[in-house]
Amino acid sequence: MTKRQPLPPVDDHCPVPILRIDTSGMVCAFNAAARDAFHLPPSRRRRAVSLLPGLKDTRIAEHIAAGAHAEFCTIAGGSVYHVWMIGMPRDDVAQLYCVPITDLRNAHASGAPLSAADSSRRGDELQQLVQTYQQQLKELSCIYGLAESLRTRESVEDICADLVSLVPPAWRRPDLARARIVLDGREYVSQEFEETRWGQSAAVVVNGRARGMVQVYYVREVPGSREHGPFLAAERKLLDAVARTLGESIERREFESDNRRKAIILAQERNRLETILRGIGEGVVVTDTNDIVLMMNAAAMQLLGLPNREPIAVNFLSLLDDATFRDTWRATAGSGEDFAKQDLHIAEPAEKTLQVTRSRIPELVQGADCFVTIFHDVTKDRAIDQMKTDFVAAVSHELRTPMTSIKGFVRTILRDPNMPQNLREHFLTIIDEETERLTHLIEALLEMGTIESGRAVLDLAPVDIRRTVDGIVSSLMPAMLNKQIEFVCDVPKDLPSPIADEKRVYTIICNLLENAIKFTPNAGRITFAAQRDGDFIALYVADTGIGVSEENRARIFERFYQVRGGSEKAPGAGLGLFLVKEMVTLHGGTVDVESVQGKGTTFRVRLPLTSTNPSG
Repeated sequence: MTKRQPLPPVDDHCPVPILRIDTSGMVCAFNAAARDAFHLPPSRRRRAVSLLPGLKDTRIAEHIAAGAHAEFCTIAGGSVYHVWMIGMPRDDVAQLYCVPITDLRNAHASGAPLSAADSSRRGDELQQLVQTYQQQLKELSCIYGLAESLRTRESVEDICADLVSLVPPAWRRPDLARARIVLDGREYVSQEFEETRWGQSAAVVVNGRARGMVQVYYVREVPGSREHGPFLAAERKLLDAVARTLGESIERREFESDNRRKAIILAQERNRLETILRGIGEGVVVTDTNDIVLMMNAAAMQLLGLPNREPIAVNFLSLLDDATFRDTWRATAGSGEDFAKQDLHIAEPAEKTLQVTRSRIPELVQGADCFVTIFHDVTKDRAIDQMKTDFVAAVSHELRTPMTSIKGFVRTILRDPNMPQNLREHFLTIIDEETERLTHLIEALLEMGTIESGRAVLDLAPVDIRRTVDGIVSSLMPAMLNKQIEFVCDVPKDLPSPIADEKRVYTIICNLLENAIKFTPNAGRITFAAQRDGDFIALYVADTGIGVSEENRARIFERFYQVRGGSEKAPGAGLGLFLVKEMVTLHGGTVDVESVQGKGTTFRVRLPLTSTNPSG
């Protein structure tokens, strides 16, 4: 509920005693003249009838409710007072102007009462003074009513509706006064409005442009002056003040409305931007020029290894352990300089490398400049780059070794045409083996390119697992004999033949056996087994080698990834197990590994009996 605007204080400078009473007849305010005349204590409330006995026959509440005027004479404190009572229904009070007609005590003491002419003259002067104060009070009531309407009403329409009812009572003849406000093409009128020739207007000016007017009319002629017609000069000033106040209020409201609209649009844009930043996959952090975090999305918190709670109002650099990055940040932030692709190393909870780009955005948040920093996780990219480097080195080594051997033996044969036949055949055998090794490496590279391009096609046919394994073992047996490795083959005679690409099944088994030979020490054992597993054929390659650590098991099927054999990387290009996984996946199968370091490793391949992926 809207709180009522307080009444203006009673005029303390007025020489006439003024009392303000409520509907119960209690004095609620008075001026200094009334205090002295009626000996009123400052804090104690008094009944008005005890001061002015003439009030006992007056229905105070009804006069207040009707806004009526009343006059009477009464004796109080040894003086005769002419009392004017004005009801103020908006404020539930009445104001009493108590004009002393004569002091009975002084008259009795002097024995010379006032003459009739002096008494009449004094009465006229005092009546004119009271009328002036009454008019001022009505004007003040109008202004205060307008101020209350401006404070409590939400719309200009409601203010104008209030104002046309406030203006007429403030004029000298409120019973004949009517008011109209014309604003932006709309019209607001008081009750029983009638436009006559006895009127006056004041323009409502907003931002230097007239938007309407406030008008007051008398419905019939009222005697007045030649200069102002039926209206008082004070009424002209009041009308101008009302129109000016209304225009200033509209101007202020439109300015505030425009600011609110701009603020809403800005907030919507900021919320939309924040929603976008929070929703994108890249890490985003917004900081002010003092490095305080204003916003951090979930991706950034995850990349930086922070808890789920957004670190608002925290110094961003305090969240980072990379001293080099912090130094770079401070060196560029002071001058507002941007930077791009700066590395940030995160140690916990897992090691990673982030690539950071920072840009200064002017007036991003509440008119202040901010830094928007984007984080991109390049850990895998760097790992792949390193694997590519290792791959190039490994392939170069794998190519250089057989090529050097081939070149050396060919030159030896060419330089000695009379070389013994048995030695020539030995050298040619070595050349053939090295050529086969080169062919195998090149085929692996070509196969990788075919699979990654999505152009791999399966040549499906029944595959005899036992026959395939025998062919592979015969070619690998020299390597196993060289390390005195025991080989065990367990393939049931009634094992069904899966529908698969025989060439790729050969590569799968061959790569797994070669891998087992590579990591099995001398006098170890390698076991190959096969069995039906529902609608699949399960192939097992187990060895008693050095085993694979948990860290390596997670990455063992990545391309170019090479497992170290002891403290050194094992020979090879890091493609064997990658091709095994990709070829098994082409068939719609799975491959997994179990290993215990120091005891050995077991690979399991599950191939469907009937492949449904002839095109890859």
